[in-house]
Amino acid sequence: QTRLVVKLDAWAMLALPLIRRAFPHTPLLFAYRDPREVIGSHLGQRGFHMIPGTLPAEELGMAPGERESMSPEQYCAAVLGALYGAALEAAQDSIIHLVNFDALPGAVPDTIAPLFGIEIGEAERSAFAVAAARDAKNPAVPFVPDSAARRRSATEAVIAAADAHVQDVYGALETIRVTRS
Repeated sequence: QTRLVVKLDAWAMLALPLIRRAFPHTPLLFAYRDPREVIGSHLGQRGFHMIPGTLPAEELGMAPGERESMSPEQYCAAVLGALYGAALEAAQDSIIHLVNFDALPGAVPDTIAPLFGIEIGEAERSAFAVAAARDAKNPAVPFVPDSAARRRSATEAVIAAADAHVQDVYGALETIRVTRS
């Protein structure tokens, strides 16, 4: 083995300065998707970082007691806004590379692997194709693209929360990603 790639959870973006101090020359990648899709997903099954109180409010840019007055949609959007905001700051400083979820899994052999100095041959491409056919969160089931369905099913509350807390940051990430492509 000559390479190691570590996938961190989304809330690691809040610790990016510490991560950069520990690994100053390691390439970093931030994979992200449309906020309405993320919020809708977390309303169905919350990740650790989307449960109120698991991340310190001050790290999310929230005033003490603010999260208690937020709807579930607003809270998820505010957390996502903080994470995307940290990624945007790092992207503006050229610290991280950006990959939109819509580019996956194709971006793995063509963009992501080369970023980490990993050479991809036909055997590796075949292995990626097999892995990409399975759901990453539950490999027992096939992967089914859900972006369009998630966007269509976004409630008015999800759309309003995304617009208020994260849509502008998402747009800025997309602008940087497209400009650097």
